[in-house]
Amino acid sequence: GSLKGHTGTVFCLCFSKDGKRFASGGADKKVIIWDGYDLKGIVKYTHDQPIQTLAFNPVNNFLISCTATDFGFWYSKDQRNVDKIRVNSRICSCSWTNDGQYVALGLFNGNVSIRDKEGVEKVVITR
Repeated sequence: GSLKGHTGTVFCLCFSKDGKRFASGGADKKVIIWDGYDLKGIVKYTHDQPIQTLAFNPVNNFLISCTATDFGFWYSKDQRNVDKIRVNSRICSCSWTNDGQYVALGLFNGNVSIRDKEGVEKVVITR
């Protein structure tokens, strides 16, 4: 059967750079990866909190999904869940560098956390 959509408010959307996929995240704590052409759901996974922001890596199409308390990386359509990495402030935004090597997390406390592809914090830009 095909995947159904979200059961609550959709907070964020993003397309992969190649347009082959897009992702949606919502209040129902679910991330759904959709086929960018036929608009059918490919896979769904969950976090413990509502999804705040999403971003596809522009080079390898990995997806970062972020909640108030953690983030995770989705790598392939066979993956049904993601390992979560906890943070100490609510994640409000995220964006990958053009080379796909780092992701910046915009935090509620005013800081920006720069992470590598494995999620390891490399730099913190404080207020």
